[in-house]
Amino acid sequence: MSKQPSSTEILVARTSDVELAEQVEYWSSAFSSIWGRVQLSPEEHQSFSGDLHSVQIASLRANRISFGGQRFRRIEANSEQAFYSLAFPQRGEASIRMGNDGVALGPGSMFLLDNSRPAEFFACNSYETLNIQIPICRMKQRIGRQFNTNFLRVDASKILPELLRDILIKVSALTSPLEPRSATLLEQQICDIAAFCFAPANASESEEGVLLLAQRERSDKHITRLHARPDLSPSVIARACGISESYLHKIYRGSGQTVMERVKELRLETAHTLLCQKGRICTISEVAYEVGFKSLAEFSRAYKKRFGTPPRRTRL
Repeated sequence: MSKQPSSTEILVARTSDVELAEQVEYWSSAFSSIWGRVQLSPEEHQSFSGDLHSVQIASLRANRISFGGQRFRRIEANSEQAFYSLAFPQRGEASIRMGNDGVALGPGSMFLLDNSRPAEFFACNSYETLNIQIPICRMKQRIGRQFNTNFLRVDASKILPELLRDILIKVSALTSPLEPRSATLLEQQICDIAAFCFAPANASESEEGVLLLAQRERSDKHITRLHARPDLSPSVIARACGISESYLHKIYRGSGQTVMERVKELRLETAHTLLCQKGRICTISEVAYEVGFKSLAEFSRAYKKRFGTPPRRTRL
């Protein structure tokens, strides 16, 4: 029986750990588990290799990857795992193409790549990268729903990209999961810095507005505190925030999520954390109701859509 990649909050996979005949299937399984469904093919006359260390940070995922002699294709849009990949190439070169657009990936730059779109990725010889996966909704919450790009590049030697890279180096080397409160704080800081790096020059004049963004942050704190209440509704959240329900909807209108979509996301993230806790004795139904879902079927559907696997597989 072939070796399987680890499948907890810390995922580690190395092609050198398995027999030569099993390497392509093993690496394809590991890579697809965090990148979504892709088609992998080895390049002829090149050495095939892969090494992955991946760490979950709330809704983000930090990865340290080195690989070579392979090509990935995503034929269909990846709507179930819609995230940006914030990448810092460390060594070697790779290329990615989305439709008629293409970019060469190499050291010295920080790239923001839209993982939800059909694309082709090619790495020859040995390519090494640090990257972090950020849900697209997280960026749009901060920059505005009008933010839309295949890929962007900035100078990695600037102070904020350097700060992000230093954080990523430390986080991608973790060997045990972060405590949930620390993970949530780090998630917010990473998203804030990333959004600042890639926001358009006129972002402060966008429909979001500084006051709306500030109010959304305060509202998010109340939602985080209340999200497990099964009776939670926009009117309950608005009262807790001391604002009208119509203003609450306005706050989230440009974020890429409605108020209740934000609530559902927090419930799913909390459920995922609970299901990943080793030694925790509870049923999936108990977890679903604990985080605020009223129906096990609704929870299971939403969980699979969000994480790409049913909740029972997370417990394995």
